[in-house]
Amino acid sequence: MNAGPGGKQPAMRVREVPVGECAAHTRNLTKVDGATPPRWRQSMVFEAGDLVLVEKTERSLAAGDDLIGKPKGLVQVLKECGLWVKGMSMKGPVLKGMEALAREEEEAEDEDLEDEERQQTRDLTLSLTHVLSQMSDFKKEKSSLERAINEMGGEVSWLPKYHAPCNGIEYVWGNGKKRNRKLCDFKMKTLRVTAFRCFQTTEPALVRKYFRKARNYQTVLREGADAFSIHKDVKELKKKRLVWGKAAAESQKPGSKGGAHASHRRPAPSEYNAE
Repeated sequence: MNAGPGGKQPAMRVREVPVGECAAHTRNLTKVDGATPPRWRQSMVFEAGDLVLVEKTERSLAAGDDLIGKPKGLVQVLKECGLWVKGMSMKGPVLKGMEALAREEEEAEDEDLEDEERQQTRDLTLSLTHVLSQMSDFKKEKSSLERAINEMGGEVSWLPKYHAPCNGIEYVWGNGKKRNRKLCDFKMKTLRVTAFRCFQTTEPALVRKYFRKARNYQTVLREGADAFSIHKDVKELKKKRLVWGKAAAESQKPGSKGGAHASHRRPAPSEYNAE
């Protein structure tokens, strides 16, 4: 989004903002009927009758105005919510001296900040993008790709950033590239054919193996592994699973101690009652 209205910015859909996240004095917002907790409806494009708050003089949009249908921009959106403060800019003003040091100490303790925010000693309370991004509806907003997958009955599970070992597709991609290097002559015309063929012929069993490997890395990371111990922890996990698998196989044998419960065990042919 841009700071001002119009221009090259996407026309976003209508948002519903929790009343508690806005100031007491709002503009152009309407209550959502029957919403619990109560929410405001806010259009992200100008509509007829809206007050324009980003010009020197406030004015109401009449039918046929050039601004109708155009994106509002960050300043207009925050002013409507009563969250705009004088001195705001896109990224926020740069802090200097003791203020910068204090900010760096706060960032060191804040695990939720993105890397880009950590690198800049700026006053994020005066950042247009930061203030809007911290509102709950923006945090929960789904991408168009995620919404399309959900509409088809699928589920999106996001992987950790910059952790290729946790992504099974990365292993499949690497295997395809390795096989492709042996087939192509490194000309674009040939590459378009051989690359597609290599990925299409990847064995399903190999794909399952790669995703099991990725699952192991995800498991040890959730259990607290770091960059120095992650590979060792994965090996230990595989050993444990091998032991569990053998124990489970032994327990399924008829007559074994701690074997399968009678009602859960498939009877041998000789145990069926002849009628």
